[in-house]
Amino acid sequence: MAQDAFLSLISGRRRGLMASCVRGGLFLASCGYAAAVRCRNLLFDKGIKQSHLVPVKIISVGNITTGGTGKTPVVAEITNRLTQQGVSTGILSRGYHSLESGDNDEKLVLDRLCPEVPHWLNADRVAGAVQARQEQPDLQALVLDDAFQHRRIRRDLDIVLIDATNPWGYGYQLPRGLLRESKTGLRRSDLIVITRGDLIENAELENLQAEIKSIAPVPPLIVSRFAPTGWLTLDGRILPLEEFQRRPVTACCGIGNPEGFRNTLTAVNCEVKSFVSFPDHHHYTEEDLDSLSKTVRQDETSTLVMTLKDLVKFPSEAIPDLTLAALLIEWEMIEGEHHLDQVLNETMNRD
Repeated sequence: MAQDAFLSLISGRRRGLMASCVRGGLFLASCGYAAAVRCRNLLFDKGIKQSHLVPVKIISVGNITTGGTGKTPVVAEITNRLTQQGVSTGILSRGYHSLESGDNDEKLVLDRLCPEVPHWLNADRVAGAVQARQEQPDLQALVLDDAFQHRRIRRDLDIVLIDATNPWGYGYQLPRGLLRESKTGLRRSDLIVITRGDLIENAELENLQAEIKSIAPVPPLIVSRFAPTGWLTLDGRILPLEEFQRRPVTACCGIGNPEGFRNTLTAVNCEVKSFVSFPDHHHYTEEDLDSLSKTVRQDETSTLVMTLKDLVKFPSEAIPDLTLAALLIEWEMIEGEHHLDQVLNETMNRD
């Protein structure tokens, strides 16, 4: 797949003269990109570009790399915590790669994880927040999915996620690496969350924490993981986590960090015969379904496992006579959970 080839290139796994030349070209392009991002941030920092204030608390959950840090379950947890505290809360996301229905995969997942919570889609977060407040006048908080770089809207709380397994996007800004901006952008955050902290060695985790603190010493730091809890089948059944342990399966995903999903499948003792990855937010076509069906039968597994973000886009009876199941996960905080409660309380109580 094109995404696999690109990641192999920028990570340095692809060797040879041609790969080195392409990486050199990407590095030159990333210098121009970095300069543009730095200039834009400076304009906001100096007040030349203005952030727009909206009459609702804005809580942003974002990252400094492209995709794959696990924002969706974190957005769901924060939204549900606020709702349980009696805060009238909504979700606002960009609506990237929307389906024909107008929804996108992240909204479909969040609708399942946060039932009854209103969710607006708008690439212009300022206009989206204004629309949300107009449609629900008693709205007190909006949780923004993936908005750390969307500085046009003034936020009351900036939460930034860092994936422990690839924290700095191969060390370069786009397109040479996966960084959306310099690491120093972390200094704008109010809370930093390390995700997948359980998938690296303790010494490596300690080094990452120290590096983050050296860059952004003020924001509190949380270490977390994504804990698998079971399987959701296409027909809506919930299966225990042990259902596919030590059983051969075929896997597919269209997410920002396919390796993270692969590692999780290994952690729950699935025997993955084939692993097929698609670009993030991929819309599955009839050709894709036929190809996946063929792969499953070649693997002789009779089971296709995926993420919830993928399952919500599969039509009912997508691949007859096969079991399709999504791995259900929950966001769990390993260290620093009190920091989340503290910043949420401070945010909601601030005038």
